[in-house]
Amino acid sequence: MKVIWLAAYPKSGVTWLQFLLANYICDNIQDSMSVLNRIPDIHRQQLNVDDPTLTGNVLCKTHFLFDDRHPHHEHTAGFIYLLRHPKDILLSNLNYFKLLSPDGFDKRHFVIDFINKMGFSEWLQKNFGSWNEHISTWMALANKKPHFYLRYEQLHTDPYGCMERIIDFLRMEKDQDRIYRSIEASSFDSMKQIERREKEKGCETLFPGKKKDMDAGTMFVNKGKTGQSLDSIGPDLDQLFDERFEHVLDMLNYNV
Repeated sequence: MKVIWLAAYPKSGVTWLQFLLANYICDNIQDSMSVLNRIPDIHRQQLNVDDPTLTGNVLCKTHFLFDDRHPHHEHTAGFIYLLRHPKDILLSNLNYFKLLSPDGFDKRHFVIDFINKMGFSEWLQKNFGSWNEHISTWMALANKKPHFYLRYEQLHTDPYGCMERIIDFLRMEKDQDRIYRSIEASSFDSMKQIERREKEKGCETLFPGKKKDMDAGTMFVNKGKTGQSLDSIGPDLDQLFDERFEHVLDMLNYNV
């Protein structure tokens, strides 16, 4: 068995990509654990790559840097890398850590920490690296393995076109109706409904957080916005961010 990784820095939208592909493969999945069973998350479960009954390629989600420490790196067949603007990643992480921090935290300190380190301290400790380090390790792998780069912003504006290209990359049979159904079943409204239903029932879910957090207005499935600003947190933060990330964003054609 070989692995095709769905790789992204945390909160880049890879859970959405998981839903899209799982819904395309299985057609209209109704619960989040079915998504996880179809496309595993290396941070939540082990892959038995040596199981002789498993053949072909398996899709698996990862946030790790790609290096010799990456689980099953030697079984890598290729990867799909989901790239998102780091300012939107920052704000999505802000919502995520709010979900995990019932006592709250200093938003401005949180933002400045991300700007200074080009990532979060917790992600650095987990071998996710900084945002730019993460991208560079997977780009280095692109010289050796089949790969597909996907921008979150393109997925947001043209999910059908992106799904067509992903399906071509994965060499799966292309079905127009299934693509449309997978997009509908994986909409943010649909995913929020699943998150809400599972947390209200108290059943097992892939979505972090508790019902009390959801009742307080914080959900894992957030707004999925693009082109956001840090102005509501501090009037000087957009400039600090843009100056710190300018060089990398230019290299990735985000400032065109």
